[in-house]
Amino acid sequence: MSTTFLSPSKLKSFRLCPHRHKNEKYVESPATAFGTAVHAGIAEYIKGGEFLAGYTAEALRKNVPSDQQARAIECFNRVIESPRVALNRENVLTVESADGDVTFDFKGEGKKTFFQVEVIQGVWGLRGAMDLVDILDDGTLRILDWKSGQSEEIDDLQLACYALAALKKYPGFPRIETAFFYVERGVYVPSFWNHDTLVGALEAVDRLAIEYVSEKEWAPKLNKYCPYCTLKANCKVYAQSLAQTPDRASWDIDATKENFPEILKRIEKIEAISKISYGILETLKEKRAEVLRANGDTIKVDDHVWKGKEQAQSYEYDISVIFTKAEELLGRPPFEILKLDSGAFDDLAKSQKEPVIKKALNKLKKDSAKLKSKVYKVSSAIAQEAPEEKADDKADIEDAQVVNPASTVAAAEQTPGAPSKNYWLCVQCGAIERAPERPDKCSDCGKPADEAFTNCLDEFHAEKCRENVLARIAKNKQITAQVVAQKTNQETAI
Repeated sequence: MSTTFLSPSKLKSFRLCPHRHKNEKYVESPATAFGTAVHAGIAEYIKGGEFLAGYTAEALRKNVPSDQQARAIECFNRVIESPRVALNRENVLTVESADGDVTFDFKGEGKKTFFQVEVIQGVWGLRGAMDLVDILDDGTLRILDWKSGQSEEIDDLQLACYALAALKKYPGFPRIETAFFYVERGVYVPSFWNHDTLVGALEAVDRLAIEYVSEKEWAPKLNKYCPYCTLKANCKVYAQSLAQTPDRASWDIDATKENFPEILKRIEKIEAISKISYGILETLKEKRAEVLRANGDTIKVDDHVWKGKEQAQSYEYDISVIFTKAEELLGRPPFEILKLDSGAFDDLAKSQKEPVIKKALNKLKKDSAKLKSKVYKVSSAIAQEAPEEKADDKADIEDAQVVNPASTVAAAEQTPGAPSKNYWLCVQCGAIERAPERPDKCSDCGKPADEAFTNCLDEFHAEKCRENVLARIAKNKQITAQVVAQKTNQETAI
């Protein structure tokens, strides 16, 4: 039986609506073209080039308007200025999966390389491209995905796929961090993966992948993106949703844990109906206004006269003039009329050329903020809490990773009934210690536990991570030596 390789985007599309995934022809939107060009620019920068060189070349090929360049530069600046992204070219493993396993030639776009790993042998595997893979200072493997859209992902399905692929492609890391970075807003959304959470990830992705490879009907499924589907005109599910109105039975359900899955299903359905209805409502309102304008802004229907009139909706004020004049009239500064526009303040900070002033303004805003209200935000994630471990869970995760005989030997060496000894790696000096609990400090370098130790799965993973730590330490020493030598040369020249 041949393996079916699936990309994260395929799984996301299939989960939303099998019918649309199977039948809708892909047409690149202007927003997608802009995002692709930004991706190309960031990739060029990480590889040692200039952002604008990579962006401009792709933007020309994708026919992105030239007036979008300033917006693209802002996106790039958010990337390089983000303390969470913290780009370090020295720690990069790959950009856009340049170390991939397969290459395809796309008409009009040239050759592209993708990772390809078999997850469940002979059944399904994962294929795709990771925007950036690097190693953090604590030895964590990180996969970053740039997002150029404004809306956030439904959940971390894509990141779970990347984590599972990384487990196969880059073995030996005790922890994996995957993250979306929304370049338009500068928002960093991470997910963290270890042995336990990867068990849950494999379970969730495997269930979806099996549905995909065994799908026969490709039936339509109602979701909140239905209004944007090009197939909606002939879709029975969409047509039925137009006639549906949520009634008492939709919300009359007890708020219990047992009913939670059913509550989620109803929310998804009603959100879709609401989205569809809102789009139709706005379209009809536009047509109503169009008819009124074409008929002198007045139309009589039965015993009602409908009128349309242009009127002001909002105003802009010169706050500096108002503040100064009000101060003259009142004899004191009118502080009560001031209200901070968070977005305008952010723009003010970004416009500063001096990094010190920019940092100070951002700190001023943060330090001056007072909590006004809270909102209960609900989100979902794959395997962020490990499911209760079943007898065959360990076997499942072993199917998805390179099984190491060393872990089996280490387990056999343990005395029955004795507490399990974990492998603790010091990310500061590379020392490995074995103990049931995390030591208070590293016996080699003396660093406290919260700065030093990370828990490794077994001896094999500990040694692999130790190699990464030692390589990083050696690289840092080399860089330091170069800086010192350069400074000495400059002083000698002076």
